[in-house]
This record gives sequence, C-alpha cells and structure tokens, in this order.
Amino acid sequence: MYSSDPNQNQQGMSFDEAVSILQFYGVEQILSEQDDARLWATVFSKTWPIPFSQKLKAASLRFGIGRIAPETRCQIQPIEAWCFEQVANNLLKVKECSDTASDIDTAVDKKLKGLVNTVLFYLPFANTEHPRSSIVITRPSRNKTEAFVFVGWEYLHLFGQGATHKWIYWHNGIWEETGEPIGYWRS
Repeated sequence: MYSSDPNQNQQGMSFDEAVSILQFYGVEQILSEQDDARLWATVFSKTWPIPFSQKLKAASLRFGIGRIAPETRCQIQPIEAWCFEQVANNLLKVKECSDTASDIDTAVDKKLKGLVNTVLFYLPFANTEHPRSSIVITRPSRNKTEAFVFVGWEYLHLFGQGATHKWIYWHNGIWEETGEPIGYWRS
C-alpha cells in the first residue's frame, strides 16, 4: 500500500475532461451517479488507447460493471456488460452483446466450470475476433477511495489471461493502479 500520494503536485482530470474521453468509447451514456468518470477514463485510456490499434477491433471489446465477489477466481463479478461497434474513425458505440458461445460448456477447462453461466465467463469468451479484451470496473466508485478493475485478454480461443487490481483515488483527482492484484484468470 502506498504511504503517500506520489502525484501530490499533479492535478487530475476534471469530470468534463473525463466525459470527453469516455465519448470516444461511447460509454458516457452508461455512467451513473454511482460511477467516477475519472476512474473510467483512466482505465479505458490505459487499456484501449486512442487512436485504436489496427489489431484491436471494436467487435472484440467487452466492458462490464461489477461487484466484488470473493467466491470467484477473479474476485469480481460483472452485473452488466456491453459490447462495442465502431461508428467512425476512433469513435465507438456500446451495444448489447449478442455473440455468446452456445457450445462453450464442452470446451471449457474444468477449473472454470463454476463460471460457465455467469457474465464474467462470457465477457472474455464470446465468439468474436482475436485478440479479445475485457474491462470490468466495480460499482460504486464515485466518492470512494478505492475501486477494483479486471482487465483480461484472450489471444486465441480459450487461451488468455487477466487480473483484477486495486485502484486508489488520490484527493487531487488522480486514480492509480496500486499494482496489488487480488485475482487472476489464466488458461
């Protein structure tokens, strides 16, 4: 755990700056009063930088809002999830996910069997292009001093990795990953 704020002389982004970043990803419309837009903007910018890589396709991206779930391997369980489509150069739009795998139960590693009927399972394993990438952020995060974020990548069908990390909020408006993983996924 950090003993002092390493960013004490820096100023974090404003709410309006964060929302303008989130507009590139099309997620500003799903922000609620429980969510810290600055956390979302920081996580999205770090994980899926703009301009988007040619290797990273909108159809392969997943985003979820979750809760802490100590009973799962990743320690986080999404309660809502969205997919993306590209609507213009460097501009995404959220949409419902409609490509979940129907035959995944027969192909899954036995260690993951407990997740088969959960949203967390379908976020990284849905039938899309590769590589696939998923972000899950805990709700609520607004007016909190810590939040948890899962980021996972699937490189080939059922082959990938991800981790849930603790993020802390410094009072100057900066969210920072602490480097403290609380859960892992690897197959």
